[in-house]
Amino acid sequence: MKKALLALVPIIFLFSCVDYSEEFSSQTLQGKWLNKISNDYESMDNVLVFQTNGSYEAFFIRTENSEGFAPGIVGYYKGNYAVTDDKLVLSDRKYYYPEDFENPPTEAGDMIEQANFPMPNQSAELSFEENKTVMVLVFECIDTFGGFAAMCMEPEPTYYDKVME
Repeated sequence: MKKALLALVPIIFLFSCVDYSEEFSSQTLQGKWLNKISNDYESMDNVLVFQTNGSYEAFFIRTENSEGFAPGIVGYYKGNYAVTDDKLVLSDRKYYYPEDFENPPTEAGDMIEQANFPMPNQSAELSFEENKTVMVLVFECIDTFGGFAAMCMEPEPTYYDKVME
């Protein structure tokens, strides 16, 4: 019996040294994720939806406003996504905005496409917490001015809760 237990020690030691870094499949990312944003002026829901076909949508939905502005979608992105080396890359992005910011629509189809300047790819470090029910994104700076004056703040993690439907 002692020999059998001693034979298990190297196996236990081997598995205790294995690096169990956060691995995930594209299925982990797929679905709807919610980040709530709030300040003294208004509250918004930032919703990310990742589809199985590699496309995504991002909604910025005003839920409350101290100035009396109506709730609705105040910003909308759509495009494609890919995950490589724990990095989320959003590409082929298109941005849409409401015609009337004070009274935004409730449907993305009622938004106006921004076509005045190209939307560069956006990258973020990607990880998961709490049994993959919380997605953590740390977005990288987007240099929209060709290296002259990137408008960036120190990257901070943004936490999204998985929406179970």
